[in-house]
Amino acid sequence: MTTKIKIWQIKNKNLIHIDTTMAKEGRKEFEDLEGWIRETPEILGQNLLLIGEQVHTNSGPLDFLAIDETGNIVIIELKRDQIPRVALAQAIDYASDIASWDIDILDEKCRNFTSSNLKDYIKKNFPNEDVNWNDISINQLQRILIVGIYITEKLERMITWLSEKHEVLVNAITISYGKTDRGDEILAATTIIPEEIEKEYSKKLSRKIGKTTLKDHYERLNPPYGKFLKELVEDLGIEPTTLSGSGFHLINGRKKIIVATYIKSKLEFQFTNSKKEDIENLLEDLGISFKVKNKSDNQSYKVINPIPSIDFKEDLGLFEDVKTVCKRWLELI
Repeated sequence: MTTKIKIWQIKNKNLIHIDTTMAKEGRKEFEDLEGWIRETPEILGQNLLLIGEQVHTNSGPLDFLAIDETGNIVIIELKRDQIPRVALAQAIDYASDIASWDIDILDEKCRNFTSSNLKDYIKKNFPNEDVNWNDISINQLQRILIVGIYITEKLERMITWLSEKHEVLVNAITISYGKTDRGDEILAATTIIPEEIEKEYSKKLSRKIGKTTLKDHYERLNPPYGKFLKELVEDLGIEPTTLSGSGFHLINGRKKIIVATYIKSKLEFQFTNSKKEDIENLLEDLGISFKVKNKSDNQSYKVINPIPSIDFKEDLGLFEDVKTVCKRWLELI
């Protein structure tokens, strides 16, 4: 069983089923649909702002990139007809990569698509007097929208389960095309999860566009990781930059560590511009034992230049050793 919209024309108090397709009417299904979305993104829901098209990611080209009024980045994937189950996995792959993008990357995508910088584009379309636009924080969460002509019952069940039970911001939109006997073309769209409910999910998990503070990161983490992180920042004496919903950067000259805090039960330290063996050699020189991951958790397995990282949990080692590693990498000792 699949979910598919049927369109009826009311004529002389009678219902006439409009049974046609874009192909039958000379429309190019995928190309025309992409153009309609580009010109009228409201078809995908209210308060959605497109900031990129055919966006390059480490997981492949993404059809559309958008941002919503809560500052979440929206991954939009189009399918020519039926939305297959594999589309969900593909969209999650995109989201896992985009989760690590900072405002500089998003600004570049926005400039390429709109010829406007991201801050000005958001400010123009989502006016909010309470926001300090010199220090906004976006990409706290990622939403997924999969768009197609119809959806299988199995995929609909998966999307509902992910949304309701695991708070994953994912939805599917089915679109149907019709043409009346007068020649008027019609598009109808429906979402698997009603827009009002999807907004409630989003409100639970994110805040309005605004400044993310260090205190937000400390309080987000399960005890005692917030306390550990606060001690590290104070001990290093480096002001964190690029604060987002997923973490922040610690930079000293040309050296940088990305601290990820989106998983509440651990801390992840990502060592940019390095290889796994560089970090392993550093640990060996220091006489410290931590497992080095080839890539950070929020990077796609297809990424060309993975960022090696280490996790810290209480059962994996001493936090004093973590501080020593960070200091040495940032050339503070």
